[in-house]
Amino acid sequence: MRSGIIFSIVLFSWPLFLALFQPRGSEEEQLNSILTHLFIYKLQFVNAFLIGPSLIYMMLVQLQKNPRGGRIYTKMGKMFLALYLVSVSISYGSQFILFPGLLKTGLLEQTKVWYFGSFSSIPYFFNQWGYFFWALGALLLFSRGIRLKGMLKYLSLLYVASAILSILAFVGFILHHKAINSMTLISGLLLIPTGVMTFIWGFRERP
Repeated sequence: MRSGIIFSIVLFSWPLFLALFQPRGSEEEQLNSILTHLFIYKLQFVNAFLIGPSLIYMMLVQLQKNPRGGRIYTKMGKMFLALYLVSVSISYGSQFILFPGLLKTGLLEQTKVWYFGSFSSIPYFFNQWGYFFWALGALLLFSRGIRLKGMLKYLSLLYVASAILSILAFVGFILHHKAINSMTLISGLLLIPTGVMTFIWGFRERP
């Protein structure tokens, strides 16, 4: 129950931060706008930085209720989740640790390389790469849960659907196909109900 609450709070905070500030225009205009609103921009990515740990924590709690988890699949799945966490931590962490310093130097080309909003940047690559790892981990850990009954079945269906879209998005990223790459957004939207469902699940099972 606790893991669902934590994940929901972190995830629902993301659109709230985006509503406070969203850079527009060309990349140069976006960078200038970020420089003016740098504190809010950094807060956005501090929040994003917490999504990975809270998601993994929730998934591991859910796995404790899966009697069909094979030992090899579980180990491999957790390994991919660890790779996911490292990748997205570099991606999001760079935006409030490394990127602000580069932005203040005024070195435009170097700054663009580390700007998350650029599809050709290093942080965006790590983000897409990370969610590809997450997708592999989710498939290994939860694909068998589809055969079960109850809440774990519905959670597993959401994870598998989200994982498939994340893999498609990564293929789109490799092929430089923006429409397919945009599946990342839909994949993320599918995860929104998981926190609330986990909270309800835990609440029902309280002694």
